[in-house]
Amino acid sequence: MLGNEALLKFQRAIEINSHYSKPQNNLGNVLSELNRYDEAIDHYKKAIAIEPNYAEAFYNKSIVLKDQGKLEESLVQYITAIEIKHDYFEAHINIGIYWDNRGEFPKALSLFKKAIQIQPQNAHGYLTLANSFYNNKNWHEAINNYRVALKLKPELTQAKTNLDIVLRQVGNKK
Repeated sequence: MLGNEALLKFQRAIEINSHYSKPQNNLGNVLSELNRYDEAIDHYKKAIAIEPNYAEAFYNKSIVLKDQGKLEESLVQYITAIEIKHDYFEAHINIGIYWDNRGEFPKALSLFKKAIQIQPQNAHGYLTLANSFYNNKNWHEAINNYRVALKLKPELTQAKTNLDIVLRQVGNKK
């Protein structure tokens, strides 16, 4: 019900002023949450047409395209978001994941490290970097980065679980 209420509110805001980018973007987010992806993309496009340097609209559009399996199109949107907003942590992480999933570890590593430079206190950057090291069988770096993530955010269950797994694999439970 909350999604439908938000949907109506943003639709009403757009009726009042269709030339304001934020309600277009927010309506896109609500439609995405309701799995109405094509409509969401239309509203992100409208937000971008109104405000061509709206990095968040490009980023949100990229998420929906990724969810639709349109990975190359999604990548273009992430890159555009970073070109507009150079310190876009989440976009750097997601482009890194894109490259990591394609076996392009050096490209992924560079993006994860850039994200960590942008937000050095964000445990999710270290978690993502650790996962990439793990996937590339660099156990030592995976362990180090899981530990940093847990130091920053001790309740980060995924980091704890993944650290336990890699420590068991290397026989170095501490």
